[in-house]
Order: sequence, then structure tokens, then C-alpha cells
Amino acid sequence: FSLPVIASIAFAAEKNGGRTVMGNSAQDCARSLADAGANAVGANCGDLDPFQMAAVVSILHQAVSMPILAQPNAGRPRLVENTTVFDMSPAEFAKGIEKCLQAGASIVGGCCGTTPEHIRAVAELIAKRG
Repeated sequence: FSLPVIASIAFAAEKNGGRTVMGNSAQDCARSLADAGANAVGANCGDLDPFQMAAVVSILHQAVSMPILAQPNAGRPRLVENTTVFDMSPAEFAKGIEKCLQAGASIVGGCCGTTPEHIRAVAELIAKRG
């Protein structure tokens, strides 16, 4: 029996074609993962908020013909008194997820800083979209 493989990459920048911390472009990542046998590719975590991730999702969506995952943090990480903080509200997070869906994501979720309230806001958004 076989299971689907969802491969996800963390991106450090949405500019210049979406870049990983090592400088790999989103397009190259998507194509390499597809060639390696992934059934879906996407973006998670990293240094991007959900709105910035939508730009990367668009690049992934244009690069390959498969489902695209968007699993952003609840905002950009900030260091406050030696603690990483993600302070995007659930409502704003859901707005960012909406942009990811518009950019081509078909699988969505949350990574660092997301709470059940963030996921609930996304579930409500998806229910309204029908």
C-alpha cells in the first residue's frame, strides 16, 4: 500500500522568486520535490507571515501541477526578552490564509504560534467559501 507524500519547505523571503535560507527558489524546490515523487508541495513555518506566504504559494502553484500546501506561522517571528513571539490575531491569520487560497493553495493549516482559535478562524473562512 502507498501513502501520499506532502513535502513542505520553510521560506525566508517571498521576494526574488521566494527563497529558502540557503537561497533555493520556490520554483526549483517545487520542481525538485515533484521530480522526487511528492504528491503535494508547499510552504510552512519560515520567516513569512501568511500574506507573504501567498506570494510563495503562487510561485509553487505556477511551477507544478499538484496540490499546494500553505501552513504559515501566526505572523513573523519576533524575539522578545529571549522568547520567540508570534502575535498575529486569528482574524488576521484567516485573512492571510484567504490570500494563500486565492494564490492556489488547496491544503491549509498553521505552524508556529497558531492556536485552536487560529485554526477555528480558518475553518470558519473555508465554511463561508463553500
